[in-house]
Amino acid sequence: MKLKKLLFLICAILFVQSELIAQTTVTIPTANTGVTITGNSATTIRRKPLGSNRSYERTAIKYTQAEIGSLGNISGLAFYCDTVLNPGRTPVKIYVKEVADSTFTASTVAAEVAGATLVFADTLNSSLFVKNTWVPITFSTPFLHATLSNIEIIIETNSGGTNGSDLTALSKGFRFSTKGTVNSTQYWQSATNSSTPPTTNGTITNFRPNIQLTITTAPACTTPPNAGTAISSAISTCVGTNFALSLSGSSSGLGLTYQWLASSNNTSWDTIAGATSAVFQTNQAVAKYYACIIKCNGQKDTSTSVNVTMNPFYDCYCTTSLGGGCTGGQGTAIDSVSFTNTTLAKGSTGCATGS
Repeated sequence: MKLKKLLFLICAILFVQSELIAQTTVTIPTANTGVTITGNSATTIRRKPLGSNRSYERTAIKYTQAEIGSLGNISGLAFYCDTVLNPGRTPVKIYVKEVADSTFTASTVAAEVAGATLVFADTLNSSLFVKNTWVPITFSTPFLHATLSNIEIIIETNSGGTNGSDLTALSKGFRFSTKGTVNSTQYWQSATNSSTPPTTNGTITNFRPNIQLTITTAPACTTPPNAGTAISSAISTCVGTNFALSLSGSSSGLGLTYQWLASSNNTSWDTIAGATSAVFQTNQAVAKYYACIIKCNGQKDTSTSVNVTMNPFYDCYCTTSLGGGCTGGQGTAIDSVSFTNTTLAKGSTGCATGS
């Protein structure tokens, strides 16, 4: 009789443990259906997000909470590979963050990575890419998806040098689907034979790679919560330039809610509409202070604030992608200046390399 009770107790403990660490695999779209991509960009899109035909390729993707359907620790993901032809080794970095929106407007890689958590940084060997199978990637740092926000995943491939590791433009291709007309994917890549990572705004598309997310149940938040310290990806900024607000040293766990606040004097505060995720991306025209209220089971705490100031106007001019130069038939370098009806004139000295 005692043995039966002991066995029953062991089974009960194992059952509780399995419930506490229950793991779910979410496939988006559920049936893993795909679409045919046509046009000049078909090859470029299909090799994202793990292609490395170019030295540096990047992809940002958004999935809604309605599609994910679960909260907890995201411990890994997989993309469905349906084309393989001499794939190369692929150095990869993966970032994850919660976002309020589900669509992209054109932006830089740096803007998308701001406020995101680096969850994976390693090299994927070519043997991992097998036709008509999922390519699994286990995160070194699980990402706690604790709110009802959407998820953005940013993936970098970094072959480096002047050529990528993939021998052909479609050494490995991935299955894509569409989600209505939503611009849910943005991608970037370095120029052919370039050793410089992309810094300009990306290309937005309605095609989105099919994905599997591995989600493990996480513990609930505890009371009273600790909001920690508000931090910003930029301590000073230019008008209209996005930066990310997040929290350092704050409580974690399922059930937490977030509300960001703004102030001009660090005393009187206004609620920011829609700013209800752990990481919030915004911009400003005047200097402001920011703080965040977090709640758990009705109890709340307010973080210490962070001040984001404005750069002087002369630090906000465009300094990249200006064009010009003396090579490649551009012929757009300014090599002389004069003002009519005055004696001020700087004569032509010829176009120098690096103009």
